[in-house]
Amino acid sequence: MGLLPDGHADHLPKIPGYGFSGIVNASHLLGPAVGTRVAGATPTGSYAEIVNAPIPLYLFTLPEEVSLADAATIFGGADTAMMILNSVRLKITDHVLLIGASGGVGDYLAQLLTARGITFTILSSQRSLTYTRQTFVDADIRSTVEDLANETFDYVLDTSGDVTTLGKIERTLKTNGVLFTSALPNYQPHRQDIRSQFNNSPIPPKQYQTIIHMLATGQLVAHIDRIFPMQDVKTAQQRLLQSPSRGRVLLSINESTS
Repeated sequence: MGLLPDGHADHLPKIPGYGFSGIVNASHLLGPAVGTRVAGATPTGSYAEIVNAPIPLYLFTLPEEVSLADAATIFGGADTAMMILNSVRLKITDHVLLIGASGGVGDYLAQLLTARGITFTILSSQRSLTYTRQTFVDADIRSTVEDLANETFDYVLDTSGDVTTLGKIERTLKTNGVLFTSALPNYQPHRQDIRSQFNNSPIPPKQYQTIIHMLATGQLVAHIDRIFPMQDVKTAQQRLLQSPSRGRVLLSINESTS
């Protein structure tokens, strides 16, 4: 945590973060008016008091029903979940295993699968089991790989990035099944008759609008664990590493962006 990948040190100083929500305090003629509540993505870094949004297609006006905090969970959460569904293109008859439904991506992925009528089973860690059961009360939830001994799946959708778990879970996939991982781009399956897939392509602006509409109408729910002020970023990181996943952990730069 906090280490820069090889080849990135020569680009310092650098503002991290790409997703944000907040209130417009300056605008050009074609942009949202000053005072408008927005959410968006920026390549110039979002962990700052003032965020530049140079890509108009990825700046979205928020309806009253969607709070700034809820909107902040879209980026790196709902959009990644939508990207996974774009990548695997599930059929209604597919049997799916979702690994990790308590984190920011898995939480939304479970909701989107439900909205599409896809049958799925959740594999939850022991430490997040109570929260997962409380959040997805009608879901088929298992807490160990052994609980899946008699199950077979067309797809395994992994949001946890735990190599050991994936190694064990491969045996539950049918022949020609797909293991999609959102966190391990170089994962190589042990079985030769299954396929490992990774993707991190952005979703189109229209799908962000769809997510915002689903939040506004209650079709999706943003689950937020804690919101920390920016000066407590180390505490926020520690919570992510040491506490059970319970939705998103957010950073607030100031009152207007919380």
